[in-house]
Amino acid sequence: MLVIDDREHAVSPALFEKYDVPATVERLEVGDYSFIDSEGELNLITRKSSDLPSSVYSGHFQKEIADMVAVLNGVGGGRLWFIQEGIYAGTPQGLAYWKYHFVKGWSKAWTHTGDKGTHTSMEISLGSLGVSTIHTANLAETIFTLCKMWRKGQKGWPTTLTAGIPKRKMSVRRDERLNSLMGFWRGLSEKNAVSLLKVYGDIRGIMTVAFRDPNEFLEIKGIGPKAVDKLTEVL
Repeated sequence: MLVIDDREHAVSPALFEKYDVPATVERLEVGDYSFIDSEGELNLITRKSSDLPSSVYSGHFQKEIADMVAVLNGVGGGRLWFIQEGIYAGTPQGLAYWKYHFVKGWSKAWTHTGDKGTHTSMEISLGSLGVSTIHTANLAETIFTLCKMWRKGQKGWPTTLTAGIPKRKMSVRRDERLNSLMGFWRGLSEKNAVSLLKVYGDIRGIMTVAFRDPNEFLEIKGIGPKAVDKLTEVL
């Protein structure tokens, strides 16, 4: 049974009926979708579309991934999936978001003026955790993809491409302060985030300085003018 979180308002079990995939709606503790595969392992899936940048910059996406990893580790393992609905691509103007419409085809929905490398960095980070990223064109293809995943899961994930490769155990930063700080301060390394927390104590202390005089951060070893500029862009 594929479980849909009841906060996924655009998705209902009826959308899966034509693919003969059983689905139900429940309140999930983490993720947007889940199912148990033929190996008895829990599969958690999160979906993002045009809301991805705001979720990353606020730190919500990082916390969501961390919570999902914690749940899987708590039950002895499983699989974590990220479905990116639509396409993000760097442009001279910033980070552009494209989506597919059945009539108009691919069209650019908007361009975010923030760091155009944010999406690439995020996918690299997810890959290092063992999170699988799947790209879809729109909601209809997301439904099709979820059905494909459920079917493969019920058949033991048949494939010749990765046969025999051992599965890595997931890991994630446990300190949520690091997730939040690195979420809204783009480009900040984990090492520098730790240094900031050691000096200022908590996020509130860091934000107090950020609004008062962000150049004070230049006194922290490893933090230069470019890092401060990236912070002031989001203040």
